[in-house]
Amino acid sequence: MAKKLWLKDNSIIRYLITNSKAMLGLYIVFATILISCTIAVSVGSDNKSILTEDMYPLTMCGTYSTDGGHSFKAFKSFDDIDCRKLDSLIIRGNFNQDIKKNHKVYLFIDNINVKISQNNQVIYENDPEVPFCWDCFSSLGIGMNDEIEIELNTRESIVYNRSFKLLLNRMSDTTKSAVLCTMILRNLPGLICCVIILLMSIAMIMYAFENHKYNVVPVHGIMAGGFALLMGAGTSVARADYVTLIMSDIRMLCFLDVLTQDLVILFTMIYLQRYLSSDRSKIICRLTALVGGALISVFVIGYACDLFGIATHKCVMFPGVFLICINVYMLVHDCVDNQSKVFKTVLYASVFLLLCTIFEMLFYLLTGTYCVKVLTVGMLLFAVSQYMTIILENGNSRKEAMRAKELEQELTESRISIMRSQIKPHFLYNALGTIRALCTKNPEEARNAMDFFAKYLRANMESLDRKETIPFTKELEHVKSYLYIEKLRFGDLLNIEYDIQATDFELPCMTVQTLTENAVKHGLLAKAEGGTLKISSVEKNSCYEVQIEDDGVGFDSTTKLDDSRTHVGIENSRKRLAGLCDGTLSIGSKIGVGTTITITIPKKRENVNGD
Repeated sequence: MAKKLWLKDNSIIRYLITNSKAMLGLYIVFATILISCTIAVSVGSDNKSILTEDMYPLTMCGTYSTDGGHSFKAFKSFDDIDCRKLDSLIIRGNFNQDIKKNHKVYLFIDNINVKISQNNQVIYENDPEVPFCWDCFSSLGIGMNDEIEIELNTRESIVYNRSFKLLLNRMSDTTKSAVLCTMILRNLPGLICCVIILLMSIAMIMYAFENHKYNVVPVHGIMAGGFALLMGAGTSVARADYVTLIMSDIRMLCFLDVLTQDLVILFTMIYLQRYLSSDRSKIICRLTALVGGALISVFVIGYACDLFGIATHKCVMFPGVFLICINVYMLVHDCVDNQSKVFKTVLYASVFLLLCTIFEMLFYLLTGTYCVKVLTVGMLLFAVSQYMTIILENGNSRKEAMRAKELEQELTESRISIMRSQIKPHFLYNALGTIRALCTKNPEEARNAMDFFAKYLRANMESLDRKETIPFTKELEHVKSYLYIEKLRFGDLLNIEYDIQATDFELPCMTVQTLTENAVKHGLLAKAEGGTLKISSVEKNSCYEVQIEDDGVGFDSTTKLDDSRTHVGIENSRKRLAGLCDGTLSIGSKIGVGTTITITIPKKRENVNGD
């Protein structure tokens, strides 16, 4: 069975993607492993001090108070203090080591207020307007016997406090470069996930642009999915511990963090619409996307104008999660009528990402901080599943589009062949009719005309059977041969002028000849005194132009032609010009003045560039 799956179109991947039960099981297994590992790594690393060659974690022993300084308890290390349900904490004691003068003490602040005193003198107090960042202060020379007091307060009431423990465990006598290297190494798994998500998002966006050439619909859905992943990678990076060490403008960083996570919600809603089948679901989801976009616009404008702060992003994020729930509900609703395996795979991936988003929001409500790793894992699984699904889905659509394009081209060639088979007899009948008329009037001239006509047929029969275009010089030979015989027939009633300035181009065979025949028959010969026919060609910057002018009876170009054969001949010429060389045909005519037909042949791309 396995061998059979591998041999048939790489069916292992196809089977996993299109089999909803297999994909659901795969989600559960991978999600359990990845989330368990990331939470374990996160909890383990947060409860241990950072320790490298260039970093010296600071610990204390002394007393601490959880009731505002009314009572104190003894502790030997920070691990003895349970900070999980505290809103305030006062620690008094001594550092475990001396801190030399001008050395930097680095602290990680995450939505808390911090004040540090040395011998009852305040030596550090953080900016209450900055939500999270790495901060530092210069030591005035702190000895192991100096009395140190650390006062911590949360900025809002929370159920589970992680921020106090993060600050105490990460407080170090170190340098900025050492902190940066350590945090990058500590966040390396998450950083690798972000890079993978980023690459997949770029690949999906490029894939959408590529498929746009084949009119694969809906391309905008693929594009929205790519941008959702791009914003997901951005928000994961923006929340990382080490970014505040690189980007000094914390206010802008917070703004980008909030904006990217809101855009993740918006682009995800737009992306999910491509899988909805009922019109009602599509309308509702479009309305939710419009509401989400309006909320984001209000937030961006308000924040840019200093109308409100970062904390108001909850007014956008939580409604955004609710709007995603509406989209997922619509997917589940459509799932009853849509039994597509790909559709169910999208449903599982969307629900999983939604659960990760809800977990992120609940985690923020309980702790006041974000658990970036869970959202990153959700985005990674969503990215992998959607990327594979889209490749399979749009690969099939692309093949169908290419096949449809081939069939359309074959149909066009078939129509052109029919047109050419209809057009070929025109010159033959007219030439033989002229020669026949000369046989009684001037047998010698008729013999010469017959010889000329025979040479013409022998030299050009091969070009008439070609489906491609022919050189203009060949087409001009057709025209001159036809007009030679017509001139013999009508004498002074038909005057001919040539102004040929360009010949280095090609066009469909019988094009100019058919239009010339129409000009002679329906324009000049319909006039009692006859007239003059002028054929000219000229080269322009981006095209070649051929003009067929006559001073015959003319017609009203705004009305439909009465002669069906004339109309068919002109339309056939126009279609063949468009189908074989992207050319155009325009007609200008005035009753009693004459008609001008202009053929425009675009230059080849390399010729244009060469000019």
